[in-house]
Amino acid sequence: MDGLEEICDVIKPDMVVIGLSGKNALAKLVVGSNTIKIIHDLKYPVLVVPPKASFTPVLKVGFACDYKKIEETTPVSLLKKVVNDFNADLYVLNVDSRIRGLI
Repeated sequence: MDGLEEICDVIKPDMVVIGLSGKNALAKLVVGSNTIKIIHDLKYPVLVVPPKASFTPVLKVGFACDYKKIEETTPVSLLKKVVNDFNADLYVLNVDSRIRGLI
């Protein structure tokens, strides 16, 4: 955990991806407990990939917002990065809590 946190503080990743391998029960227990510690303690987002997982390309990215304080609250650079990295389409959804009672 210490080495992972140190390298993350240097490179400042958008996300840490951890792949799990299909090992025996004891190895799964040890790796599982380390993974849980990383998820709990690391201050960066963590994506855990289970054994035998297959990758499905990201084709569409959804962003829900209420159109309030757009400039202050929208993570524009992160949205651009994700959309560009995956060559995906961006869909923006307006969330309006005032119409909740109408539905």
